[in-house]
Amino acid sequence: MQTVDPNTATTEELTAALQSAGVDNPEKWADEVQEYGPYTAENLEPTLTQELGKYGISQDQLSRVLSALKVE
Repeated sequence: MQTVDPNTATTEELTAALQSAGVDNPEKWADEVQEYGPYTAENLEPTLTQELGKYGISQDQLSRVLSALKVE
């Protein structure tokens, strides 16, 4: 599976990484990931857990989103 840095990836790269991780509606979540950056390795998971949780993302989908992201 492909991972991308959410701080430097384009929307297209984020979408492709999320799609490869099996995320439903990867375009929507790529936009949301970009909106709440920049990220550090320490704040990536807590920030996205809080912010994406506002949209009712399931734990499974959140895990898939996080598995596609890696702060370099």
